[in-house]
Amino acid sequence: SQVVTLQCQDHVVLNTSSQLQLMCVAAAEEDVPLSHYANICGVCALQVHHYKHGIDLLALGFNDGHFGLCLASPSDEQPARPNLKFFFLERISTCRVTQIEFNADGTLIACVSNQDNKVWFLQLARQNKVPKILGFYKLPQAPLCCCWLYDAYDNLKLILAFKNGYVMTYDAPEPAAAADDGDGDDQETYALDAYFVECEMDFSLLKIVRDPTSSSPDRIICITEDKKLRAFFLDDDATIFPDDIFVFDEHVKTITDIAIYGDLLLTASQDGQLFVRYLADASEVVLDLYAHQTCAVDADGSSSSGGGVASVTFVRSGAVIVSVGYDGAVLSWRLNEELVCDNDGGSGDSSVDACECPLSAEFLATLNTVEHAADASNALTFLQKMARREHATNDATAADGMQPIVDEIQNEVANLQNTYDDIVQRVQNGSELERLTDAELIVDNAEYKALASANQREIDGIREDTRYANIGKQLVSRRIKEQCWDAMKERRQVVNGLKTKDSVCTFPILATTENDVNVGVRLQFLRTMNIMEREWCMKTNDRVKHEFDVTQPLSDPKTGYVWDVHEYSTTAAAVATEKDDSANATAVVAAGSDDEHKNGQRVKFPVSPALKSLMYHPLQLYTNF
Repeated sequence: SQVVTLQCQDHVVLNTSSQLQLMCVAAAEEDVPLSHYANICGVCALQVHHYKHGIDLLALGFNDGHFGLCLASPSDEQPARPNLKFFFLERISTCRVTQIEFNADGTLIACVSNQDNKVWFLQLARQNKVPKILGFYKLPQAPLCCCWLYDAYDNLKLILAFKNGYVMTYDAPEPAAAADDGDGDDQETYALDAYFVECEMDFSLLKIVRDPTSSSPDRIICITEDKKLRAFFLDDDATIFPDDIFVFDEHVKTITDIAIYGDLLLTASQDGQLFVRYLADASEVVLDLYAHQTCAVDADGSSSSGGGVASVTFVRSGAVIVSVGYDGAVLSWRLNEELVCDNDGGSGDSSVDACECPLSAEFLATLNTVEHAADASNALTFLQKMARREHATNDATAADGMQPIVDEIQNEVANLQNTYDDIVQRVQNGSELERLTDAELIVDNAEYKALASANQREIDGIREDTRYANIGKQLVSRRIKEQCWDAMKERRQVVNGLKTKDSVCTFPILATTENDVNVGVRLQFLRTMNIMEREWCMKTNDRVKHEFDVTQPLSDPKTGYVWDVHEYSTTAAAVATEKDDSANATAVVAAGSDDEHKNGQRVKFPVSPALKSLMYHPLQLYTNF
């Protein structure tokens, strides 16, 4: 159950049993009959905004996802009684609408659902235009509640609360960025660009109400998950932070509703109590009322679970409080004169600072009443209707585009028919020799079928080549996406095209100047020479180590000295001495005989030509020069 107040003679609108009812809070204590509106049923969310000249707009949310607007204005026949006219209805979601929120001047409406991760926006356009759906913001999850608020720079913000204490502050949508009526056929067209900041609280925010007083324009009053009443401020970076002083937990059970009028703050709870306090000094409760019993009573007299107060509001004059309980009772409470007098001096009452209605008087005077049908759950959503409208427009455009071709074909057929009729007439009027038979007037269908078949084969071949080319492009694109740019799983890899010379590498290529290129070439050359020298040195050292052991050059370990070819003279005498020594001496001399070395009786070492050329330059055996 919900209750909102109207401007007309302290009238209130009740939403009980999903049906709207109009009631007047009379000054005299007497039963006042209710006015039922059967054409407005299935309401689950109700919000009102007051404009000048006694005009009120009721925003309605339905269980089947519909959103509607209802005009409440003074009646010409009975000025003291408002007249309700239901003039706008649109289904924006397939889930139940949980909250509808007007901004401060009543030109923008936000609407959220309990299971839809979107927030929809409706603009009340001026200059005799109908209300316009701007689009929606895509949210990470379904929100719990929302509230409009201006920051320190007079920028309109929308605060959205989610589960687990998650809070996001969005910028208000720009009307110029919204889709025009009839443009677009899918969700992407009406998905608006969202700019937001996020923060996290200790508890989830169950309901948010803006503080209307001028002393705290950036403060919001919230019902938190821990059954407390808290206040939060909007920071310069659009995030909210808690007011550690404004924390109250006088209610025993969960707080169900908040109402603000001027400087008065009214809270209702499931414990059946109503607490009134001043916003300027909220630490003291100035009025405490036990309004409704804590357990709801059924028709047979038995009590069920739950109970207490469901919704509360101040009437237009601020002198009466109206409460609706889970027990089905609607009670009015008259405030004492001291509270009402103090309240009249408040400058922050949103109902007093009313704005001009954005809908023109001409439009309001020509409203057509709509009805919310019982089977409205099967109705198309706004996006579905826009998609159908766009498809119909596209079909009509395509038909208009094909009309010249159809006309051309029809003219060509008509010309062919006329030509054929002329030929037939000439045949009939001709002589016997000039007259043609019926078979000669028939088109060669076999030739036509052969040409059509060949043409189709050529088309199929081109289509197959195109398909393979597309597959190749898709393969390269997928490999680039999965391996090169996203995952980067494989390093130092080059992806080449299937039929092109294009390639993509997974490593960066540094751009170099001409001087850097020349230096790199020189460095590469020096590095190559260094590697070759090292390899040659290693191979030569291994060969000397294994093939020419300087400590044991001969197989006989008793041999003490090896003849050096460089120490032997190349003269004729040396050659003769060598021959004599070879004939008279043995091949091996005992080691350690210095006299024999002095006399030149040394062992000659047979050397092959290849080994001799190698030993001719001894440094090559041990160095890399």
